[in-house]
Amino acid sequence: MATKEPASNLTKTRLTLLALLVLFLAPIILARVAVNQGWLEGAARPHSGHLIIPPVGLVELNAKLESASFTASEIPDSWWLVYIAPEDCAQACHNSLYKMNLAADALNSEQTQVRQLLIEPHSREERLHRLLEDEAFRDLRVTTATPQAVNHALRDYVDDTERASEAGYLYLMNPRGNLLMYYPPTEVESQVEQKAAEIREDIQSLL
Repeated sequence: MATKEPASNLTKTRLTLLALLVLFLAPIILARVAVNQGWLEGAARPHSGHLIIPPVGLVELNAKLESASFTASEIPDSWWLVYIAPEDCAQACHNSLYKMNLAADALNSEQTQVRQLLIEPHSREERLHRLLEDEAFRDLRVTTATPQAVNHALRDYVDDTERASEAGYLYLMNPRGNLLMYYPPTEVESQVEQKAAEIREDIQSLL
């Protein structure tokens, strides 16, 4: 005949199960309260850009450091948004240039010095030439680089099916001339402002 378990043992078992349940549910409840109360609004957010580790120096792209509108002596003055233009400057190329311009203008209005650099690994085609006549790009610095050097230096940061000189990525460069982060093209024009705001937040978090 089975003996009845003492009431004290049953109580201890129930208390143990209750404690385990509390330990399991407490983090979930606290996380939900934190979100609802907005306690996490000031917490660090992940970057929208992709980190380049280790950083790639501008010199590794074989970029011309003395041109009609750009010299190496300007690099230490500020942070830079750098766009490597593909040979065919279609809609995504236009979007990236305007995204770069919007982010830089917003930061400069907040007294954060960010400049813009266009690197052309190819001969400039007509659509890009017309686009750069826009007054919005009056402060854009322009230089050239060799496609082979660009493709080699950035080969680990583009899709296997692409070459860096054609991928149309936007890069963030620090005052030491190192590319630290990259942003893939924005294909949809209606997303340009949102993506520009994300870039601005990335830069603000690094300063």
